[in-house]
Order: sequence, then C-alpha cells, then structure tokens
Amino acid sequence: PLEEAAWLDGRVYVAAHNDGIAVFDVLDDRLVAVPAAEVPGNLSRLSRVGDGLAVGTPSGTLTLLGPDLQQRGSLELGAPILAIEEVGPGRAVVALGSAGLALIDVDPLAVRARMDTHGAAVRLAALPEDRVLVANWHDVRLYRLADDGFELIAVDGLFQAEERPRILAVAGRDDVVVAGEWKNLHT
Repeated sequence: PLEEAAWLDGRVYVAAHNDGIAVFDVLDDRLVAVPAAEVPGNLSRLSRVGDGLAVGTPSGTLTLLGPDLQQRGSLELGAPILAIEEVGPGRAVVALGSAGLALIDVDPLAVRARMDTHGAAVRLAALPEDRVLVANWHDVRLYRLADDGFELIAVDGLFQAEERPRILAVAGRDDVVVAGEWKNLHT
C-alpha cells in the first residue's frame, strides 16, 4: 500500500510500505516513475524535513534521508511512528500513538523532548509561532514548542463527552481548526 507522499525538489516521494520509497517526476501532469536508491521497506510515514526526507516505521525507527535518499541518521523511538511534521528549521515533531510525542532535533539527529498526550497522537499539523496541532484520538490538542519540550495551550471544545470521537486527521490555519473523524469534519 501507498502510505504517504511528499514533494521534494520537484519530485514526489511516496512511502510504499514494504517496497520502500517510490519516486516520481511530474511530466505533462503525469507521474513518471524514477529509479531510486534502495531504501529499506516497511515504511509507514514520510515527510519533508529540511532539504531531505524523514521516514518512519511501525516499529519506531525514524530515519533522515538526504535528497539523494542516502541515510543521514537514524533513531529508535520505541513506538510506532504515525506522523512526522517539520515544525521549523532543524526541528520536527513525531506522533507516536499512545507513547505521545517526540520533539526531534534534525542536525545532529536527537530526541530533544518527549510528551505523554494522555491519549494516542495519530496526526499532526504545524502552525506558525512554534505551535502544533495533535489529533489525539479522542480530542485535538494544541501545543507550543519550547526549547525543552511541549507546553499544552488548549484541548478542543469540538465534541460532547458522550460522543467519544476518533480523531484521525487535523489541520489548522489562522484561528480555524479542522478535525476529521470516521465520517465527519468538525471545525
């Protein structure tokens, strides 16, 4: 299955699960496959970070790749990687399901901080001013990033307690937050 895609230097890179990364040029509004360097398979997440890509596995390995797909570094995060989001120069946030969040320094590659979200962090959306939205399974949380970790700013008010939603997607712009759950979008 194709899991996630990112643009980088005019190409589309796709996490192709057990087949590693598929690379495509866009020519005349069509995708044309490009031979790519071998990248280990079982990739579930892929995101542009800096001038390269960050890829994650269900087993918790985060790997940074250069534009040439050569490995720049790797970290074991100990939980399935469900989302990766660049949150400013040299930093990324990784959603780790019930293990919460990890704030990552890109160069050198290191974990700066971890945060228990008291739920299951499944998707992320970076916002201006060092903020990140987290789809946390039953709610949406807004965090501000600090040098030493995460500061919780708000927990959504979108749902009634008896609804028990399953938030699987999140996006934000200006003062609007959109949360997606099984069949509905909420703002």
